[in-house]
Amino acid sequence: RHRIAKYIFMDADFLVLNPALASRALETFNSYWECALSDKCRVQIPMEMAQPSDDPTAAKTLVALKSKAKEYTESRKYPRKYKPIHAGVLVAKSAMVAYVENTMFPREISGKLLYEEPSQHGAEIVRLINALPSQAEIVIHNAYLFFPAEIQKALMDALQRGIGVVIQTNSPASSDLGYVAMAARLQYRHLMALAKPGQLKIYEYFTQESLHTKVWIIGDSITVGSVNADPRCHWLDTGNSLVINPVPGAASLASAYKNWVAKLREEL
Repeated sequence: RHRIAKYIFMDADFLVLNPALASRALETFNSYWECALSDKCRVQIPMEMAQPSDDPTAAKTLVALKSKAKEYTESRKYPRKYKPIHAGVLVAKSAMVAYVENTMFPREISGKLLYEEPSQHGAEIVRLINALPSQAEIVIHNAYLFFPAEIQKALMDALQRGIGVVIQTNSPASSDLGYVAMAARLQYRHLMALAKPGQLKIYEYFTQESLHTKVWIIGDSITVGSVNADPRCHWLDTGNSLVINPVPGAASLASAYKNWVAKLREEL
């Protein structure tokens, strides 16, 4: 059981030098990330809310989770022996940055199931897409891709307005959740039916490494965070992201990132 292959994930890391924003993002991210094994807030997790915290089955599940976490930490270390294929540094000074948070925890703890809540991240994606002028471009560099209905509609409308769309994501072979990549191909058909020749470009990774990035380039704006392009992340999971907007007269981080991933495609 210790010979199970471990996926090597490729992420895109963004460093934002803004103390106020960093403090807020760190506070909420840590509260979500550390919640699963915390007796203080684990009952707020949707999966746990189906079972009262004093349910014997829930207690056994928590013991199993802690045991697996300990086993993984002690026996499945992976020493990095390769150079990351996503090597590069891009800089944008004085960029306008907004913080977006999907808060899926209820305000009051109860024993009821948590119903779907609106995705603030999804709403911002749709707003940015709908505001794009004709001949603009969207680049989706995202690991797990099966568009929620409102985002798929916004992309279809964008294609009809003449906007170019580039999708760069995992294949079923590179993804640790291959069925998601297979399902995404069903959605591609709807986009391809609307696209003119050369308007829609779809690239899939067939590398040993698995893409884990969650980046959208929409015109000259970037969104990056912990939110995948799928319904679960938008409606059921917690998550946060940054929207990096352009500064008039300054170098475009969005353009630099697009050029970077285009060069990466050539190298791969």
